[in-house]
Amino acid sequence: MTPLAIGLVYDLLGSYPRQPSDPPDVDAEYEPEQTVRALEAAIRRLGHQPVRIGNPEALLARIGKGELPPLDAALNIAEGRGGRNREAWAPVLLEMAGVPTLGSDALTLSLTLDKAWALTLVSDAAVPVPKRAVIGTVDGAKSAALPSSFPLFVKPRWEGTSKGITAASKVADRDALARAVERIRRVYDQPALVEEFLPGAEYTVTVVGNDPPRALPVVQRAIDAETGIGVHALEAEARPDDDRSDRSVVPGELTPELEAQLADLALRAYTALDCVDFARADFKCDRDGGVRFLEMNPLPTFAPDGTFGVLAELEGRPLEALLAEVIAGGLQRLGLAASPAATDSQRRDWHWQMRNRIRSADDLERFVRTTADERAAIDALADRFHFVITPYYAALMDPDDPDCPIRRQVVPRSAELDDPVGWDPLDEVAHSPVKNVIRVYPDRIAFCVNNECALYCRFCLRKRMVGEPDWTMKKRELATALDWIRATPEIRDVLLTGGDPLVFSDDRLEWLLAKLRAIPHVEIIRLGTRLPVTLPYRVTDELCRMLERYHPIWVNTHFNHPKELTPEAAAACDRLTRAGIPVGNQSVLMAGINDRVDVMKQLCEGLVRMRVRPYYCYQAQMLEGTAHFRVPIERGIEIFRALRGRTSGFAIPQYVLDTPYGKVPLAHPYLRGRDGDEVVVESYDGRIWREPNPTDDDA
Repeated sequence: MTPLAIGLVYDLLGSYPRQPSDPPDVDAEYEPEQTVRALEAAIRRLGHQPVRIGNPEALLARIGKGELPPLDAALNIAEGRGGRNREAWAPVLLEMAGVPTLGSDALTLSLTLDKAWALTLVSDAAVPVPKRAVIGTVDGAKSAALPSSFPLFVKPRWEGTSKGITAASKVADRDALARAVERIRRVYDQPALVEEFLPGAEYTVTVVGNDPPRALPVVQRAIDAETGIGVHALEAEARPDDDRSDRSVVPGELTPELEAQLADLALRAYTALDCVDFARADFKCDRDGGVRFLEMNPLPTFAPDGTFGVLAELEGRPLEALLAEVIAGGLQRLGLAASPAATDSQRRDWHWQMRNRIRSADDLERFVRTTADERAAIDALADRFHFVITPYYAALMDPDDPDCPIRRQVVPRSAELDDPVGWDPLDEVAHSPVKNVIRVYPDRIAFCVNNECALYCRFCLRKRMVGEPDWTMKKRELATALDWIRATPEIRDVLLTGGDPLVFSDDRLEWLLAKLRAIPHVEIIRLGTRLPVTLPYRVTDELCRMLERYHPIWVNTHFNHPKELTPEAAAACDRLTRAGIPVGNQSVLMAGINDRVDVMKQLCEGLVRMRVRPYYCYQAQMLEGTAHFRVPIERGIEIFRALRGRTSGFAIPQYVLDTPYGKVPLAHPYLRGRDGDEVVVESYDGRIWREPNPTDDDA
């Protein structure tokens, strides 16, 4: 698949200098930077390249100067500035430039922005709408025929969802109506749309796709208890200290029948207004529960806290996954993809993830803007330590920040070339009685059953072996290791590691587990795997059912940063724990990733919420190419000392240094010593306690 260049046209908050004549909510519909980043991540998730164009004025300037970069398509979410056709600016310019556009065209955007026209068109499609009238002057407000009895609702005729809406938009008499119309004419320079006031529940329905479109789950909106107006519509006038959530209500009940009705009406309105790819329909109920269409927004926000963000959270997947699905459907409509580049079901298939791993700087460009240092390091280190990343994990990276804690763990840096301290700091080869069996303790072993991982961490302890053919374990070599375990009755605890044992197929892993479980003195089998973090789709229901047959099974995984605690990762850990498999976590303390108290606290508390026990946090080893990760041990001790007493005890992992002789705990010396019959200790906050504790000699 040849990557497409997809332009992004958008209005960011602060894009336009404020003018004296601007209404107070002039930028209410503009987007935060996070929205553009989410769209970029979604485009990269599809294997394409996002290209930032900016707002419609920037688009116009680039076209005028002949500087518009080559684009295969463009995604427009720009609202424009002022005027009845402001939302049509970008699609008209893109059409003139010959760039196919994702999202509805200029005509639909102008029609839907003009609420009066939109209501007429939708009504003709048998979608119930409020009784309404357009009133353009104060005199009209005093004399015109009204759509219904008071109270009425007054809003600008061609503004977005919440613009121009205040508590005074609900009017109880002619004088209040005249004041509301005058305000809209003065502040927004347009007529007012006057509707019957609907006091019931409010809902929003997101519609995506084409031929046929589909409605996503209905979202109910909170209502201000005092006015009966949607809380979201009043946000623009709220003071910073005015928390409307204290007086909001969610009336009515969203029954399956009502949800089906809302979805049907939203699809009818979407079709009647010639919407494509994505839009959001808003509805409100009358006093008797009858549904009325309010408006269609074909430029809905894609912000993480908007409707798409809520829907993605409800579905338990990242926002960019949902957006990628929507964008893929739009590309298919434009004929730029015979089918979506990768469906969500494909991306949730761990085999697909393994087949489509990132292995080059060009592959990486689909997800991030690579730096010159990163590209140089990928080339320079290609023969030294393999570079592989799963698409799932790559989608977690910040595309613009090379210091992103996810990105730093897996993308090479030139700093790796400046640290030649050694390949095997724990002298594991010398502790191996047979190939890939490491015995440091008398009763347990680490059994490196393979040399492959879903991705290769830049700080990996076993850089010497991962991805290297000489360290591959053939079945006969696994059998030789099993024979050694059978012949060594002291071994009661076997840790399957690698590489990563979950890279095995279910059948191959079960063969190995069955052989181990048949050895009488093997009591415990542990799996050391990072796949719940880097490829959580590997933890399938089928895998968990198989593992259940070989209890007691324990899993230790490896989260290093809170950004890794995704809904997918949480679901993978939940499947394991529901199968009766305790899950622990082993982190590595690394500079710029988790060497701050607040980050470590957030990580550990997040793990506990997922029912994953923080077990160890390792000091980064003296390993070639990892100097930029290493933290002074004293700093590590201070981090974990700062956690003590400030979070749950079981949320604090044991900080350890792994040595050729085993793990050595690293901790602040809370035991100060003995003073006669008393033991002197230090509490978490530095206070001294003297505990009476006579010695045996005193007794």
